[in-house]
Amino acid sequence: MSPQLNFQDRSLIFTDFTNAESPYGVGRSLIFTDFTNVESPYGVGRSLIFTDFTNAESPYGVGRSLIFTDFTNAESPYGVGRSLIFTDFTNAESPYGVGRSLIFTDFTNAESPYGYCMAEVIPDVLLSWKGSTAPAGNAMLLCIGLMGPEDNQRHAAVLSEHLFNHLGIPKDRLLIEFNDIKDSDVGFNGTTVDALGLFKK
Repeated sequence: MSPQLNFQDRSLIFTDFTNAESPYGVGRSLIFTDFTNVESPYGVGRSLIFTDFTNAESPYGVGRSLIFTDFTNAESPYGVGRSLIFTDFTNAESPYGVGRSLIFTDFTNAESPYGYCMAEVIPDVLLSWKGSTAPAGNAMLLCIGLMGPEDNQRHAAVLSEHLFNHLGIPKDRLLIEFNDIKDSDVGFNGTTVDALGLFKK
């Protein structure tokens, strides 16, 4: 059952991770809604995202409401032995190739023949920032290592500059959450990164 909430702000974002049927329309995995009974200005396929986290075609159309790109076979500037996940929820219109361009800078100052990087961009989200629905973004950056006060300042500078250049999101309308995750908390190839010993020195 969907929570009964009475919010005044129609531009509020509600995210419901549930396998229950949604009264708001098709889809059972992830629901974005503005808590009104009116049809979303973005359309069902764009205000509601359903994915099985593959780079296969989405039932809602590639690039419309979800861009998911697997960079594990691509060259990575982040360095061997580093896993990085970048997710950007934004209400900005997204060119469909922007996910690939999120592998964009050298966090390690070292050459890398391969990497374990993933970038996900979810555009056309109903997003309000400071009472305005002008372009904005809510980003999450997860990494095994390479995190800390000084590192995060550098990451923030690069990410905000890149998203401003590619999506037009002003730097003061982008919120970035940094998460330094343990390799034992990351699943990969049927086990964990820790068990695989991928990032052991």
